Amino acid sequence: MQTWNNLVNIALLGTAKRQPSRQELPPDLQPIWDAILDTQPTNADAFLQLAAVTSAYRQNGLLPMAATDNTLTIAPAETQAYCSAFAMSVLHDVLAEESVPLLQYWLIQCAARSQLVWPEFVPDLLQRAAHHAPLRPLVSQCSGARGAWLAGLNADWNFARTTDAATRWQTGTLNHRLEVLCEQRQEDPAKGRELLMETWNQENAATRAALLSQMETGLGKKDLPWLESLLNDRSQQVKEEALRLLGLIPESPLVLQYWNALQQAVTLTKGRSVMGLGGKKTIRLAWPPDADPGIFKHGIQQLSNQKKFTDDEFIIYQLMEAVPPGWWEDAFQADPADIIGWLEAGHKKFVKALASAALRFKDQRWMIALAEHATTFYIETLEFLPEHLQDRFAVTAFQTDPETTLHIAGTYARKWPLDLARAIFSFTASQPYQYSKQFYQLQVRRIPEAIAPELEKLGPKEPYTQHVWNGMRHYIQKLIDIKANTIRAFNP
Repeated sequence: MQTWNNLVNIALLGTAKRQPSRQELPPDLQPIWDAILDTQPTNADAFLQLAAVTSAYRQNGLLPMAATDNTLTIAPAETQAYCSAFAMSVLHDVLAEESVPLLQYWLIQCAARSQLVWPEFVPDLLQRAAHHAPLRPLVSQCSGARGAWLAGLNADWNFARTTDAATRWQTGTLNHRLEVLCEQRQEDPAKGRELLMETWNQENAATRAALLSQMETGLGKKDLPWLESLLNDRSQQVKEEALRLLGLIPESPLVLQYWNALQQAVTLTKGRSVMGLGGKKTIRLAWPPDADPGIFKHGIQQLSNQKKFTDDEFIIYQLMEAVPPGWWEDAFQADPADIIGWLEAGHKKFVKALASAALRFKDQRWMIALAEHATTFYIETLEFLPEHLQDRFAVTAFQTDPETTLHIAGTYARKWPLDLARAIFSFTASQPYQYSKQFYQLQVRRIPEAIAPELEKLGPKEPYTQHVWNGMRHYIQKLIDIKANTIRAFNP
């Protein structure tokens, strides 16, 4: 309503600078304005009277929106069993904590038993899931047919309604489309690639780059022709992402180019034999003057940015990071332990390049070999080691770099081993302002119940942080109790 907008502008300017005009008012309000002017002593009073009348006028006579279909169906009957009364009482405690990770843990247990929450809890769960996307699949599963029925009555809860992948891809948000593409690449990488290619020309540059990143799931040599064609894309973002993906495919011309150059620079030499015994083998590093200059076109830097490397050493180091570590086994006819030992003996600073390469190409076998045979443990590999090796190296890694190790331990899909939990709590207890309640909420799934009796003695020695930790450990105990009750509720 333009009249109301004019009144707002006058209010901002002040009545001393401008007054309402009779001609600006709707015909119904013009005689009322005349009466106001006759009875009000000041311009300000007259303006406020007109604003009050106009406000009522705006709302008068408005009709509610007409519903296209006012037929309300009945919720379908459930086919799954409801949770026990004890499980629902635990859920009540979980909801009272306002902890998304704790709620997620409860829902995981419920979904694993194919049980449903009681109907009166469904709207609350749907509303929470509307604000926290990670909860949505679990809430949909645990709210059953009634949840899907309610979702049809509230647009904010539409995530609980089953939508096929094709519809989500065509009409969903970017996040929805990323999920669909990732799912498709997991099931059938070729179909996922074709799905993206079908709509490629319709996407803007930022969307193309975001969607292209999902190609890393199921990435393989069959993706090479299309990815290579994207190196000529008009978007720099797309070209950089295509180049990154090509660098992850061992069969790509880019990785093979790096390997050809590297074979000239890294050689295995054998010393002279003594009394019939085989000579000692060593690795020799020397960048050849006639090396392929084409390697510098796609990210390999010619000048070192680290004091410990010469320019030639830095080139070799980057190339070693960019090729599968397993290729050295064929080149030197040796196992990982020997290759690591040779590098440790003469060029120890290059062993980390093998760790980076193992991470890049997701080579767990080489990560295990590095953990067992290198003199330095490379913390970044901890996340990808088998559980028994994680347990063996985690505490040592924590002593070296607690923050990085804690970040990795925070991704575990299982409880922390007790010795690691002790190290973590000793560290976090000494920094109670940095590691607040939210931190322990996020890690509740990983906190072992057996740590509870030790929380007091793991606290800080400094008096000024002891009182903060005392409150924190009581809160942690509460989280552990609720978690233990959740386990009991679904494992009677």
